[in-house]
Amino acid sequence: MKHFTLILIAGALVAAPAASAKKFTPRVSKTKSEVTLSDSDKRAKKIATVLKAAKSNELLPTKQELYVYEDGEWLLDISMTLTYDADGNILTTIGTMSDFDGLMRTTYTYDAYGNCTSEINSSSTDDGKTWTDTGKSIKKYDDPIIHNLNTYKEIAMFSGEEWNTYINKFEVIRNSDGNVTNYNVIVPFNGVDDVTVKTTLTYPEGKQQPASWALKNLDYDYVTGDPIWQEGTTLGDIIWETCNGQIATTHYGDLFTGDNKIKSAVMYEDGEYFADVAAEYPNAQDMTIVFSFEDEEMSGRETVSREHTDDYGSYIEKDIAEYFYADMPDEVEMEGEIFEVKCDEHGNIISEIGKMIMGDIEDLMAQNAYDYTYGDNGEVLEMITSEIDFDTEEMVYRSKMVSSDFITAGAGINNVDYPGNVICKVEDDALKVTANGEISVEIYSVTGATALAAAGNGALTVDLSSLSSGVYVAKISDKNDTTTLKFAR
Repeated sequence: MKHFTLILIAGALVAAPAASAKKFTPRVSKTKSEVTLSDSDKRAKKIATVLKAAKSNELLPTKQELYVYEDGEWLLDISMTLTYDADGNILTTIGTMSDFDGLMRTTYTYDAYGNCTSEINSSSTDDGKTWTDTGKSIKKYDDPIIHNLNTYKEIAMFSGEEWNTYINKFEVIRNSDGNVTNYNVIVPFNGVDDVTVKTTLTYPEGKQQPASWALKNLDYDYVTGDPIWQEGTTLGDIIWETCNGQIATTHYGDLFTGDNKIKSAVMYEDGEYFADVAAEYPNAQDMTIVFSFEDEEMSGRETVSREHTDDYGSYIEKDIAEYFYADMPDEVEMEGEIFEVKCDEHGNIISEIGKMIMGDIEDLMAQNAYDYTYGDNGEVLEMITSEIDFDTEEMVYRSKMVSSDFITAGAGINNVDYPGNVICKVEDDALKVTANGEISVEIYSVTGATALAAAGNGALTVDLSSLSSGVYVAKISDKNDTTTLKFAR
């Protein structure tokens, strides 16, 4: 008897590189299942919250304080100062934390495309006179075509006595047409680079779009120790909604988003038929994907969907599996999950709700709320996070982020200087673009609807005054590059 494991909806169908899809993990931070974190994990999560808040605003705070709510009062947990480069990327953070007697510092570097290439963590116990490295992350993005593709990742952590280093390499192989035929994950072991996960794409003769995508994972025979390649997910007989031939992923969910979207396919698991796949994309942001099968005993259908509900970025994601049995034709077994996000007029998330569906029963898995205080220019001065307390069934305060001492780095994060010599800026109800040669601009609402389009040569100004309030994405293309710019009206 066959059953779906719920594919996963959050994160645009991100599936783990394993023989079968993994169960959906809600993106909201609290569920009924308690998660125990080490002190270092807690510190990393708290600092990540600070950095997320800094990066999400048009004006950049150089000082942030994170408070936690305990016993009816707000207690200062992290105090941090931040510096930025001209593109609004964080260069350094230096601060204190309630459970650490000293200073913490993180420094970042970026490549020409804005990818973070290094993150070095260090600490000081003498007021910053000397620093000791405690961890680092090094990444490379040197693929000649996919500029944001991570091709090397090194993570090193200092345990107190020695450094523990973990390295992954990511290999891309292309055919004579420049299309990806193989994408491999490589783990160095005992001085040898071992391919541990590999994907293979096959192209019909003369075609630029692959007809199949197959994943395999390296395993070992426990008796002989010999390597064995286990078949994972395979998608065959693929018909594409859109495809650029640049598919470098071990996550089959990535084949339903971005520049590569499957319209229909046949799915196999462990070398055996699993389901037929059909997808629809009503706009650039939303989708409905149906996985279905039928045999003598039963039939099944899993529907994964995302629908935006306003122009500010609010959306609902659903992953619902239904089963129909031959000996019970009038009954339907149903299970699934629903994830709903609401945004305010600034495009910031104000609520997240995750529910589990079992038949006619809806069970709340998680609920978060975010309350903002804005400045005169739309900058977030304060953000209070609340979450559901499952014992009292009431929303309770968890944390408060206070941001201050704002600056405009360069001309702000709505001003971007790209490697393709494209400079763009939103200013005074206009999008101003400068480039070498011909340029085209398309502006979409967050639902994917086209709001404006324009073209020019060398310089272009697009009047935005006709746009209603909301969050928009501008797609800017010249002969060398295409980039996107998010802005609010």
